[in-house]
Amino acid sequence: INGQPLTLIGYHGLVTGLATVELDIRRAHEKGETVIVFAHTGAEYTLRFTARQQRDYRRLIDAGADLVIGSHPHVVEPLEIYRGKLIAYSLGNFIFDQYFSTDTQQHLMVQLQATDRQFTFRLTPLISVRSQVRLAPASIGQRLLDRLARDSVATSAQRQTIRSGTITLSR
Repeated sequence: INGQPLTLIGYHGLVTGLATVELDIRRAHEKGETVIVFAHTGAEYTLRFTARQQRDYRRLIDAGADLVIGSHPHVVEPLEIYRGKLIAYSLGNFIFDQYFSTDTQQHLMVQLQATDRQFTFRLTPLISVRSQVRLAPASIGQRLLDRLARDSVATSAQRQTIRSGTITLSR
């Protein structure tokens, strides 16, 4: 994208085994590509990531991933800044017909801007009403960002950037 090589790697449940996923990541990373991993795993409807998710997703970063985005829990889970890289454990549903709770109707969009020196992530809270997605009203969006900042694995300064909706990390 714009002259920068990018690799997107996606696995359902990491069922091929972490060693296979790590090898794919290393191959792309060694070519100097920005590597984004999508992992479909985790405990459904929990607002916290599991110890296994954390262990596995950290291994993906250790293998050379620049960003890990999880899905499957159907709710927004905390973020982690691990070794200067972002892990988004779950962004929520986006569009899905689970109307039974507020948590399944709140989502997070992450926009990535990459330069040679840094990654900037913009966090945009969304809501859906009967599967129609829209920007979250300011009060709802800020509550979601505040919860993420409170529950995320990050320094105090990084929590402030999460609360603000913009995270900048060095490459």
